[in-house]
Amino acid sequence: MKARIITSVILLPLIIFLLWYGKLPLIIVLCGATIIGLHEFFNAVKLENQGLRGMAFLLVVLTYGFFWMGDYTYLNLSVLIFIAFSLGVYVFKYPKITLEQLGFLAFGMIYILYLLLHIALVRETTPDGIWSVWLIFIIAFGSDSAAYFVGVNFGKHKMVPKLSPKKTIEGAVGGVLGAGILCTAFGVAMQQYGFVDTWVTLPMYFIIGIFGSVASQIGDLVGSAMKRQTQIKDFGTIIPGHGGILDRLDSILFTAPYVYIIVTMLY
Repeated sequence: MKARIITSVILLPLIIFLLWYGKLPLIIVLCGATIIGLHEFFNAVKLENQGLRGMAFLLVVLTYGFFWMGDYTYLNLSVLIFIAFSLGVYVFKYPKITLEQLGFLAFGMIYILYLLLHIALVRETTPDGIWSVWLIFIIAFGSDSAAYFVGVNFGKHKMVPKLSPKKTIEGAVGGVLGAGILCTAFGVAMQQYGFVDTWVTLPMYFIIGIFGSVASQIGDLVGSAMKRQTQIKDFGTIIPGHGGILDRLDSILFTAPYVYIIVTMLY
């Protein structure tokens, strides 16, 4: 617990700076986090082929590089490059490369690279992105904290015991309400101080938080399911007290695309 608290205290200022400043520092950190997350995932599913791993890491750098260039149509090019290279490797390395390995490779790229990229998309491409990007973390961390508090103190009915024995229905409801309340408070601050246009009413902020919490909790359960199936406790140990990158980002991976879609639709 002590290591967890110390790590959180150290990381919080870094997260605040990255979200506030955005631009190249945010892109570099997201690129690094994506590569580490893919490394953890490939270890979990035992994808040991170094050629496929290297190709995946190179594609991550290319994708964030295309994003930094500012022409977002290039992001489609990264997908085409990935498909062409992966199928080419499959053909020329057959039968050393299997369809199962390609499946793990493709899933990892979609699940980690293309979902995590939405943090940068919200921050850099949406109106008032400097403020909207906070919704991702308010929803994910707020939902997780509220669910934990309610679950520990009031939880009685197990939600998905086969995946996560400690999660309860009461905790899940608490997470939903907690995220809704925190998003509403965020909306009050945004409108009170004129940081953003009143493009979202306060009830809408509450609804955004509620559905965002559902996305966040599904992401958390997906991470739990993968750890159960691969029979690991944590994806890694790079973050003291928290485990690996994926152990911290599983809920954010689902929340980031959700916020991007909502913000894009409402503007």
